[in-house]
Amino acid sequence: MSSKPRPEKRVPVVVLIGEVLFPEAILPVMVRREMSVRALRAATRGDGMIAFLLQKGEAELPPPEDIYRIGTIGTVVHMVENSDGTANILVQGVERVKVHNLSFARGYYSARVDMFPFPPANEKALAPVARVAKDFFAQLVSMIPDLPPELGKTILAQSNETFLYLASAHMPGEAEKKQELLESKDLEVLAKKLSEQLLWHIQYLETRQELEGRVKEELAKSHKQVILSQLQDEIKKEMEEEDDLSVYEKRIVALGMPDEAREKALSELRRLSKTPALSPEASVIRTWLDWITEMPWNTRTNDNLDLENARKILDEDHYGLTEVKERILEYLAVLQLKGATRGQVICFVGPPGVGKTSLARSIARALGRKFVRASLGGLRDEAEIRGHRRTYVGALPGKIIQQMKRAGTKNPVFLLDEIDKVGTDYRGDPQAALMEVLDPEINSEFMDHYLEVDFDLSEVLFITTANSTMGIPKPLLDRMDVIHLRGYTDFEKAEIATRHLVPKLLLENGLEESDFSISQEAILKIIREYTAEAGVRELERQLGRLMRKAARRKVEEGKPTRITPDNLEGFLELPAFQEHRVKEENPPGVFYGLAWTEQGGEALRVETTVSRGKGNLITTGQLGEIINESIKAAFSYIKAHRVSLGLPPNFHELIDLHIHIPEGAIPKDGPSAGLAVLASMVSALTQQAVPGTVAATGEITLTGQVLRVGGLVAKLMAAQRAGIKTVYLPVANAEEIAYTDKKMEGKLLSGLTVRYVSSSEEFLSQVFPPRKGKPLPAASDYLEWLRI
Repeated sequence: MSSKPRPEKRVPVVVLIGEVLFPEAILPVMVRREMSVRALRAATRGDGMIAFLLQKGEAELPPPEDIYRIGTIGTVVHMVENSDGTANILVQGVERVKVHNLSFARGYYSARVDMFPFPPANEKALAPVARVAKDFFAQLVSMIPDLPPELGKTILAQSNETFLYLASAHMPGEAEKKQELLESKDLEVLAKKLSEQLLWHIQYLETRQELEGRVKEELAKSHKQVILSQLQDEIKKEMEEEDDLSVYEKRIVALGMPDEAREKALSELRRLSKTPALSPEASVIRTWLDWITEMPWNTRTNDNLDLENARKILDEDHYGLTEVKERILEYLAVLQLKGATRGQVICFVGPPGVGKTSLARSIARALGRKFVRASLGGLRDEAEIRGHRRTYVGALPGKIIQQMKRAGTKNPVFLLDEIDKVGTDYRGDPQAALMEVLDPEINSEFMDHYLEVDFDLSEVLFITTANSTMGIPKPLLDRMDVIHLRGYTDFEKAEIATRHLVPKLLLENGLEESDFSISQEAILKIIREYTAEAGVRELERQLGRLMRKAARRKVEEGKPTRITPDNLEGFLELPAFQEHRVKEENPPGVFYGLAWTEQGGEALRVETTVSRGKGNLITTGQLGEIINESIKAAFSYIKAHRVSLGLPPNFHELIDLHIHIPEGAIPKDGPSAGLAVLASMVSALTQQAVPGTVAATGEITLTGQVLRVGGLVAKLMAAQRAGIKTVYLPVANAEEIAYTDKKMEGKLLSGLTVRYVSSSEEFLSQVFPPRKGKPLPAASDYLEWLRI
């Protein structure tokens, strides 16, 4: 063979599925994949050389590890470009190559290649094994009617090396077997492997012909009966198919679909009539027709807009939540006047267990509408919202269309649960897809990828739930009317337990009212010492434990169970959250702050200790960057105002301060701990203890201003749960607190004394009254006075 050029630069790579190109052979290739089209164009812009490699499997975009590294470099001898951007080409193999540095860039694979020809053969050793391969190939050609005899004669007339390449290329069988031939060590090994594969195909064809002869002989005995039976089955299938098609057509016409959907359905029905009944395509079309004809195109339920009925249902299902119920009734009043829900998407935001999902169910019951729910927590695939295209195996519509079909009406109450926990990854952005669902201006034309036609969602009352608005993108949040649900007070929880949880759990555990009773004081003890939550889920679990123990006692002893504060520990063991209640007396350096979390409010214990040092600030408790900045600001304020605080000169050069917020496994951050940190540090430096029933929340500045903070409803309710009596708040929040407390009928500030401060100086003067007796000692005696 003549020597061939050795390409030194990177060459484009066309990845083949089910085909292997051999040197000297001509192979027709349909270039349909985008990466292959790009590789072909890159080659035509260069010297026309392309490396052809086989891939494992049939992935549309195979990873590099699924592509064989030995292939053939070839040139395009003829090309026909199609109108859809694909091309049909004839390729002639030039030489076997080994590729290196295979990489994907600019939309196609390319690689550096080394020529990898078969070593020169010893003709004396090659001739006999090549002769055997030729004999087998000639026998196989005579047995395969699809292989033209002239082509077989032409291949057999070639030299031994060329024959081996062409015979390997035209041999039937799997592409992996041909790849094995291409990767042979030398021509002798190639000839032996080719002979083995040719012999296998010859034996296979002989065995098949023998079996076909036997089958034909057996069929001939009952040929007439078989044909008649088959004809009968075919006639029956055709009659059933005609019946199915007429049923589909009647349903499509009767459903009153929009024109576009009706035309699309009728078009698919015509396709089905021309498709063989047993083909996979017919099954796909039937499934699609089932979906589109079972959608509620024009089915609606009549709304019950009686506000008194709605109020009654809401009060039956939920205790408290007065403000939320008023908002819902206002919405229903607008719906009664307007007669439509377009433009309304309600978002319930609040901690777990406060009744967001059950409120949505109550709204559906009050309106007399169907209720459906889709959980969005952890959702990452956009197709879960928009559906999969029908080209995918096992394709289905998205959650929206699935639940609309389940509802069976155009105007259900549709709950999208945990919308703040939707994620994104390489499969798309579900939150962006939700914007089309929840936007009242465009959701009348929502298109699911599976249905491929618009479906009107404008009559759906969408309700979403979230623990926090922080996880919701601003454009999505802008489409929703947010209603905040606060946590419950201890007394509200007790009422919920008495009115709702106890009757429900009695029924679930097979108990009668005479079998179990629990005093109001015992319920309050469970709330304060066995739970630490804004909602009532843990309370329900604890009551469930009591019910199960009562059920066992009834079965074993036949006795009723009466729960009081005195015998509660005998049933529930030791309290789990006693440490969450504040203590009346605290050592110097301890002060309580109030924090907001997605689970509700919490009282945070801030501890400061003083030790000999050089003015270092040490912080522990898994504190975030913002809270660390608040600590630094508080320390700077103390140094700047040491005179008014009675601290000696350069006191900070003598000591180190260690600030710790317990429960170190829980991350903490935010600016609202400023006041609490300041008080804790001053308490430690002046050795003045503050009662544990005092707490504060507010952001501080270096100049001593106290700035507005958020989440105060949850924080104040956490203060009530923890047993705090006095709370210091920024004066900027005073109007908000007064308005909210009025809305909550005084329950927000029940048992609390609230003091508003506008500056750090005002705050410290109230928390730390003037010292009685001697002032703080001078610097020389300060460390001894601190006993460090």
